[in-house]
Amino acid sequence: MAQDHNQPFFQNEDLWANYDVAGEIERKLPLLFSRIPEEVVSILDVGCGNGVITNNFPVKYRVVGVDSSPEALKYVTREKILCSADNIPVGDMSFDMVFSSELIEHLPGDVLAGTIREFKRISRRYLFISVPNNEHLEFCLIYCPQCHATFHAYGHLNSFSSGDLGKLFNDEFNMIWHTTLGKKVKDYNKNLLRLRHALARKYFAPTQYTVCPYCGNNEFEKIRGNILSKIINGINLIMPRKVKHYWLMALFERN
Repeated sequence: MAQDHNQPFFQNEDLWANYDVAGEIERKLPLLFSRIPEEVVSILDVGCGNGVITNNFPVKYRVVGVDSSPEALKYVTREKILCSADNIPVGDMSFDMVFSSELIEHLPGDVLAGTIREFKRISRRYLFISVPNNEHLEFCLIYCPQCHATFHAYGHLNSFSSGDLGKLFNDEFNMIWHTTLGKKVKDYNKNLLRLRHALARKYFAPTQYTVCPYCGNNEFEKIRGNILSKIINGINLIMPRKVKHYWLMALFERN
């Protein structure tokens, strides 16, 4: 089985102890719970992390959380399974709904393909997926001063529109509802961003949990903006830019 090269980031217990302290994910819960079909009784939450959603599902549901991080699962108070998302030890069609929030954008190609197969195998009727909305991945690139690699600040490898999600499942499931939600974000002009990276050497700022997935470095100095990066940022501000909600949610029903 292929390993997720972002694994060091997600094995950090401090990350999970402080995950979603701003409450952004919790604000999704009322909409999420309102869209669960009435006949659903059992839910498999794949990529449940520290249980920020799993623990809050109404008690009328039997909920099982799945994650590959033992540090994250320490905080999950419902039933839980430690395993990879592309190899889940449960039976075929054993849950009414498979739910997954902010997982599949993190997965390398072979693990993603295996995970999608597992979703389809396990779900008796519904899939409920949440991902960043058509994310511009280059915006969050961090530069490692040790090995000189660049990587996404939050370990995202894939970007999905509603059409992209539909193509992942449309051989067995139909999308019956989708929406965008969350904070509004503005695009950064892609050509200007590449200039900022290449010429001004200004990348996304690392956090206290940042670990380079290529060399394991976890020491990053904050690089201040320079005149060139500020000029590029200024030009970007006057360019036409799309505004969108940060998250995309979609509900699928088996054909």
